[in-house]
Amino acid sequence: MIIKHSLDFETVIAEDSEAFQTIKNMPESYVKIIFEQMLKDLVAPRLAPILDELNKNGTFAILRLAE
Repeated sequence: MIIKHSLDFETVIAEDSEAFQTIKNMPESYVKIIFEQMLKDLVAPRLAPILDELNKNGTFAILRLAE
């Protein structure tokens, strides 16, 4: 059995920043895709060793990153 989990993250961008000026006219769905991918790229490599440690003595459940 696979149980899907979700964590909600928020990215707060200052309205006076260059990043805000770049994305303010983009469709929200596109911006969401960009930031979700960036979050995955930044967090996944750091999270993998933590999951390995948590799973080391796993007897009934293993945590892993979903694709």
